[in-house]
Amino acid sequence: MSKVRQLKPDTIILAGAWERYLELGPYQKQIIETLSETINRLKELGVPHIVVFGPRPLWQTSLSIDLFRYMIKTGSDQIPERLGGVPDAIWSLDSLMAAKVAADGAEYVSVVGYFCDKTGCLTVGDRSRWRPDLLFRDRDHLSMSGSRSLIEHSRAQLFGKS
Repeated sequence: MSKVRQLKPDTIILAGAWERYLELGPYQKQIIETLSETINRLKELGVPHIVVFGPRPLWQTSLSIDLFRYMIKTGSDQIPERLGGVPDAIWSLDSLMAAKVAADGAEYVSVVGYFCDKTGCLTVGDRSRWRPDLLFRDRDHLSMSGSRSLIEHSRAQLFGKS
């Protein structure tokens, strides 16, 4: 917070391994309360624009291994558009975070909502490439392509409505 006070940034982006925190023990309520305290402290320091990126999907092992296992199991030679699923706890956390962030006067980006729906999570970006353009590089980190896609999707929250 001392760096924020010193630098006086116009925008702060908050992101975390929210979905991993759930696995490790903090309850949704603790995550939401801590996030809210952080947003309010940043506002007290005069930060005018705060953007929060919500929880991401979690793959069983990693996207590439999960895809391999799926393709072997089904005998498919095609990468499905969507795969896997999102636990209810992550959907719930995403919804609670979105509501609290809005109530605290900050912007929210639903990462899980962008990549996933009830049928699964997107697997590949540019399908015209000769090599699979996977959106995630491991269990919970976006690939370069996934990151670019999310930032493009989030332009309004990050850079304004224009």
